[in-house]
Order: sequence, then C-alpha cells, then structure tokens
Amino acid sequence: MSDLEAPLVRPKRKKIWVDYFIQFRWIVVIFIVLPISATLYFLTYLGDVWSETKSYEKRQKEHDQNVNKVIKRLKGRDAAKDGLVCTARKPWIAVGMRNVDYKRARHFEVDLSAFRNILKIDKDRMIARVEPLVNMGQISRVTVPMNLSLAVVAELDDLTVGGLINGYGIEGSSHVHGLFTDTVEAYEIVLAGGELVRATRDNEYSDLFYAMVTRDIWASCCCRDQAYTHQGIHETYLHSGQG
Repeated sequence: MSDLEAPLVRPKRKKIWVDYFIQFRWIVVIFIVLPISATLYFLTYLGDVWSETKSYEKRQKEHDQNVNKVIKRLKGRDAAKDGLVCTARKPWIAVGMRNVDYKRARHFEVDLSAFRNILKIDKDRMIARVEPLVNMGQISRVTVPMNLSLAVVAELDDLTVGGLINGYGIEGSSHVHGLFTDTVEAYEIVLAGGELVRATRDNEYSDLFYAMVTRDIWASCCCRDQAYTHQGIHETYLHSGQG
C-alpha cells in the first residue's frame, strides 16, 4: 500500500490543564462571568434611573460643573510633556474589538465618565439635548412614555450617543433621516486648549461639525497639538410616534 493510500493516524496528545479549562469553561461563564456582568449592568441601570430622577435644571448645573473640570484639566496640560489627549475610559468598557494600544503609550487622559445625563427633551422643537455617554436604552426609557423616539435608533441599548457619532453609527439607519450622525443638530466641544465652542452645520465651526463623525478623522486630530476632545451636549432630532 502506498503512502497516499495509508490511513492517516495521529497519535493522541496527552491532555493538559488548558484542555480541561476549555472543556469546563461553562462553569466559569455561568458562575463567575455572568454574575459579574449582571451586577455591573444592574449598577449602571441604577445610575441611569437616579439620573432620571433629577430635574433638568440640576442636570444642567452638574453638566456645567463637569465641563469646567474638563476645561481646567486641559488648560493644565503641557503639550510638550504630557503627550496626546485621550479619554480616560477603560478599553474593556468599549462595545467593540478595536485595538486601543495607543492608551498604553504616553498620553494625557481626560475623564468624561460623568457625562451620562439627558439634559433636556424639547417637545416643541423636537430636539433631545444629551451628553455623550447617554445610551440608547436611557433615551428610549425617557422618550417612549412621551410617544417619541429618536429619528434613528441603534439596535443595541448599550451603544452611546458619543460612540455612534464618532463611529459613524452604521448600526442603524433611516431611509428618511439617514444615519444617526445625520440627525445631530449641534455639538458643544472643548478644544485641546480648553476653549468651549458650539459647532453647527453653518456657523464658524462647521468644519469641526463635519469632522466629528468618523474615527479616522478623530484619530488624526488627536495626533496634533490642537486636538479635539469631544464631550458636552449633542442635539439630535426626535420623531413622534403619531402618524
């Protein structure tokens, strides 16, 4: 019998601890990973509910205080020593598999974790004013009882407004309104130098308004001294459930 006709028999490999770990990984998932995940999700939910109990005036006051903290932080930055500007958000929190090795290099972190409030639902202008870490679940819980919704709603509750804008929001779209970024009316932005500006489609910062919607442009901006750290208020369209 030729070598080609001979059956291929592979010798059995001796099992090692990794094999047992893979075989019984369901134990780790069910009794460790899922409880931790459920606890973190529940704590986040409680924080969102607590935020919703505050008046719009109190949320706006807290927002102004947090913006001033960001401005103070950026104005204290030495561009020659402190490195590039990035958020202090931990990589494991992100919804996605993007490589974030740049955060391990020399960088200057800005904490935006407090920016997770819905500042106002303007039913007359049909505009929602929200901070960047507000997610789709938060907005839906507030707008649905009003018989309203965002003009474009992404499929996952955990996706944030800021992430949908910088990531271009391809998770959801509308034949009428376009992508999520097409529904944004204005941004409040703190520049790397600590200046607070408002960008719209047709004001003096219109170039910054259009530059906010892709990560590639965002990344290239962060490589320069006048990088843009986006935070603050996003204004986006609402859509009535009537008709």
